[in-house]
Amino acid sequence: MKTLFLAITLLICLSSSVVFGQGEVFLFGQLMSSASTSKIQEVTRLKTNTPLVTISTTTNPLYKGKIVAYNNSTRVLVSTIATNLRHISASITDGEVPNGASLSLCVLDPNDNFNGESGIFSSEIKLMKADRVIVSEIGTCYSGKNISDGYGIEYSFTTHSSLINRKATSNKVTVTLTIASDV
Repeated sequence: MKTLFLAITLLICLSSSVVFGQGEVFLFGQLMSSASTSKIQEVTRLKTNTPLVTISTTTNPLYKGKIVAYNNSTRVLVSTIATNLRHISASITDGEVPNGASLSLCVLDPNDNFNGESGIFSSEIKLMKADRVIVSEIGTCYSGKNISDGYGIEYSFTTHSSLINRKATSNKVTVTLTIASDV
């Protein structure tokens, strides 16, 4: 019986921008207009509940066929106050998926604690060295702070039994999640 381990290390990147503020205020019952020339930083937070995800596949040497292993234990927390819509992208920034295999990612619905504009989720995407958008059109939102809050992330590792039956291996790849403004 041979085993293939794939460890995924998650990195987080943030992109921030600057906006100008203006608004209306009630002062002693009078509506006052104000315009501010001071710069207000947009606020963005992206965090995962676990920095390491492991996917393990084990096969019987007599089995011949496609093998798919899943891990859906990762949650991604996001909080943003934004004037422009944002997106989250994912890419492999270190390591290699074994030849003949693929690593895919699928974003699952956030739990009920999510408030605000959660965005549009991409269908399952094959991870590569280039950035791939996994959630687009994220507005101002707060996903919560608990370990079960935020977007669910499901990784799937697909290979053929012949790859595993040749020898047991262990591979490590780093998947980087980046949140950035659409503008």
